[in-house]
Amino acid sequence: MIALKTPEEMYQYCIDNELGTGMGCGKGGAIKRFNLLIQNLKDDENVYCVFIGLHNYKKQTKSNEGNYAYALTNKRCIMVQHKLFGVSVQAVDVESITNISFVKTGIYGINGIGMICIDTYKETFNVAVGILEVENIYRLLHETWDNIRVSKSNVNNNRITISNDVKSPVEEIKEYKGRMKEYLKVNGHKTVDPEYQKMKKQLYSLQTEAVKLENEAAELVQALQDNREQIKQWAVDRWDRAGSKQDAVIDYAKANDNPEYQINEKIYQERIKSNARQINALQKLRAEKAEYYDTHFSSMNNEEAQKYLNSIAQIDEQILKIGSDIENLKNEIMELRWKPFDDAQDKLSNVITEYQTMQKLLGDAESFYNDDGSFTTNGLTNILLTQESIDATKQKIANYREGLNKLEEQYKNGCYSLDEYNEKSKQLLDGIQQESTALSELKQNMLDMYETQIKKENDLLQENIDKRKDALSAKEKYYDYDKTLKKKSKDINTLKSQIAALEGTSNAAAKARLEKLRAELADAEDDMADTMHQHEVDMKNTGYENFSNEANKALDNTLDAVKKNSSFQEAIISGMLTNVTTNYDNTYKHLHTVMDQYGVKVSSTFDTMIGKSADFNTSLIQQIKALETISNMKVTLPYGTSNGQGGSTAGNNTYTGAENGIHNTFNSNKDSTGAGNETPGTVNGKSYSFSLNKSEIFLTPNESYKLKVTWSPTAPLHSDIKWSSDKTDVAKVSSSGKVTATKGVQTSKGGGVTGVLVGGLEKTFKATITAKSDFGSKTCVVHVMPDAHYDAIEEYANKNGLAMTNDKMQEALEYAYRNGGNHADKADIAVEGFKKAYLNDKPAYLKSWFNTLPNRPDGATDVPAGVSQLVGYFNSKGKKVGPKEMQQLADILEIPTPGVKKYDSWGTTLKNQILQKYRSYGYATGGVINRLIPANMDTLLGKAIISNGDQGFVGAKVGESVMTEEFTRLLKPSIAAMNDFTNMFNPTTPIATTNNDYTVNNEVNINVASMNSDLDIQDVANKVSTIINKNMTRDWRKLR
Repeated sequence: MIALKTPEEMYQYCIDNELGTGMGCGKGGAIKRFNLLIQNLKDDENVYCVFIGLHNYKKQTKSNEGNYAYALTNKRCIMVQHKLFGVSVQAVDVESITNISFVKTGIYGINGIGMICIDTYKETFNVAVGILEVENIYRLLHETWDNIRVSKSNVNNNRITISNDVKSPVEEIKEYKGRMKEYLKVNGHKTVDPEYQKMKKQLYSLQTEAVKLENEAAELVQALQDNREQIKQWAVDRWDRAGSKQDAVIDYAKANDNPEYQINEKIYQERIKSNARQINALQKLRAEKAEYYDTHFSSMNNEEAQKYLNSIAQIDEQILKIGSDIENLKNEIMELRWKPFDDAQDKLSNVITEYQTMQKLLGDAESFYNDDGSFTTNGLTNILLTQESIDATKQKIANYREGLNKLEEQYKNGCYSLDEYNEKSKQLLDGIQQESTALSELKQNMLDMYETQIKKENDLLQENIDKRKDALSAKEKYYDYDKTLKKKSKDINTLKSQIAALEGTSNAAAKARLEKLRAELADAEDDMADTMHQHEVDMKNTGYENFSNEANKALDNTLDAVKKNSSFQEAIISGMLTNVTTNYDNTYKHLHTVMDQYGVKVSSTFDTMIGKSADFNTSLIQQIKALETISNMKVTLPYGTSNGQGGSTAGNNTYTGAENGIHNTFNSNKDSTGAGNETPGTVNGKSYSFSLNKSEIFLTPNESYKLKVTWSPTAPLHSDIKWSSDKTDVAKVSSSGKVTATKGVQTSKGGGVTGVLVGGLEKTFKATITAKSDFGSKTCVVHVMPDAHYDAIEEYANKNGLAMTNDKMQEALEYAYRNGGNHADKADIAVEGFKKAYLNDKPAYLKSWFNTLPNRPDGATDVPAGVSQLVGYFNSKGKKVGPKEMQQLADILEIPTPGVKKYDSWGTTLKNQILQKYRSYGYATGGVINRLIPANMDTLLGKAIISNGDQGFVGAKVGESVMTEEFTRLLKPSIAAMNDFTNMFNPTTPIATTNNDYTVNNEVNINVASMNSDLDIQDVANKVSTIINKNMTRDWRKLR
């Protein structure tokens, strides 16, 4: 058992073992109560188990006396609490406890209360604690009680514990053999004498009894060890059972479709917690077995040792197996965290498949276009489905990108090993590449539809041009035909006209000439009309050809831009989507008509996304946010696990302890040598050692000093120390290491007050104290020195107001021992050592000396005229001093003087030196106080303040200072003097000469803030004067 020494250790004990800190009692309240516990411990009393609970809890009325701190020590069960006025302390001896039990009431988390019941012969103490902590408290309390009871059977680690006044069987046998030898030394005594035979028979009986006691001791030790191991095994079994029940919960949650029972991270974390607790319990069980094996077996080659080795090996295997279970549970948690990501990606993949299915149901691509190249309702529906696939694919890529970010954070926090990180990172990157390819193909599908559309429009244009050309050709043929008809008509008409003309003319020649001219004019006009008509036909033919070529060229340029220009591609798609949006109602209606035609049923995701498709997502990939369920994915380390990749379980002892246990077990067994180590003394994996705080102590009769033990690296489970003295008549030692000088203790002869004191020492005696454990032994030499040394030191200490602390007494007596002061007539050397002890601690020495100074009459604090500043300083403190006290002060400060009888010749310099040195130890600090809260003698704190020479309380802030009364008195005149002095030596304007470049510039810088008194002012004045003289001398030499 490990003793708990400080309130902090007790608090941490409660936290580490999950005992809670009472009902509504925080850390501060717990430590306050544990401190009260320590104050009420007896000598040689060690605390082994503590907890806090509601004292005398009554179930029916729920009344109680508040949170008490409880401690089980090697002697008593103690219960303490601070009251409004005073404290409440109750205690019962361990032997008076008849039973310890516990009960639970209520439901976990709903008015649940645990009750620890401590039964004694006289009464029962009912203590209310948390329902989650009650079993832990009961287990540790009962385990400690059992260990204390067994240890009180006078058996300690296979040895019989003998009190100081009772001899052990071994000592009795040794003493009896000595008597037998002494008997035979007498003349005439022989071994055949009846008396000797009787002694021999008695010796045999003693030896038989010793063997019997040794066997009984061994049985008791084994029984104690079995009990210790059984209690720790029960703790292991407890968390093993808890884990089995939690596994059933996990299986049920996985199999159940009811959302109320769905698996969640908390369930896995709690399962890890039980595993961690089981590992911690296994470590304690292993340490118990291994420590026993290391200290009780010298060889592995016996049946009992093999049992322990098998048990230890099984524990190691179990720890590593549970460690693997923890890793698997951690992986389950990480899979659970990534499930929303996987579900989201699966939904998006499924809806894309549904879009593609619907596109196939729309029919042939030819149905997507009208004769003029515009999109049909079927075509607009196809564009809608293609863009929805693009939106879903973009969302998948955004989710993958965010997944990579989350994975990176999880890796940094220790959620994944490097191999796991690389594997999952590759999966995400592959997903991005796959979806990026799909996105490219979908966009190309949209562009292909656009290309088909513009090609159809161009084809229609070319067909129109060809038709116009055909019409122009038909018109040309008609023109030729019309021209022929006109010509033949003309010829006929001409003949008719000529005949008619000839029939009526009288001048044949003139008429002939006229007709010829008219005919020539008509031919010219016809020829011009032919030329103009042919030109018109040629121009139209050329125009049609150019228009056809330009249309083809524009088509080629557009198709080229579609392939190369990404901005153009986005513009095309945007235009197509605008068309869909404009005709969304018809498109949406047509889509559902097709679905109804084929009896298609789609997912809710399909309906949701199609319903939002009037507002398409045309943002860039990097501008699209991942789904909220993915953005909110946890990246912290699963509670209570770590894989060395940057995660930590620091601050949680349950998980840190388990993690260390797995780590240590793994490292101890990862190679053949470690796994095969069965050498006694090394199986526990720790080499324990301890030391004493002193190897030598110095006492006077009846004085004591407590030795302290320090373990390294930590205290073992069973760190009991067996203390003994080789000369109990010189010095004895208690079971807790308290050494008391027994040699020379004075007693009263005759009794009562009138008796005469006898005893005492004239010289120094020596004894050796031995501290022995299963892990070795240490010794400390005790020097018991004459009581005259103590008396002389006491007289000097009382006279000078010095405390006789253990440390100062040790230094004083050691000094006497080392410097020939071992006899009673050398007590002055001990006093000299006491002085030196305080001289080495001057602040404490000066404080004690100051407190012994007599007070001035009527509490006067004025400084009489004509006294030195040294005496005046103490007068201002209300102290009466003279040459004797000043010589004492000089001796303490180790400043040589002419002596107390020549005090008048000391001089101002020496006195100021003494005062400055005294002030350097902090006795001149203080502050100006003009407001305070008066202290009075009615309170404990007030008494302490007034007895220290102070008058009340004063508030202060960090950075503020407090000045003494003397400094307050000197402050104003000192500042005035410093200002005048500074003004005298302000930097002057440089004096320039007309004949050369030399200047005189005297500068004096004074730090007024550093002045404490007029002594400091005088000192500064001297220094300034020296500086000025040097500078002026130097400057005037330059001028000369």
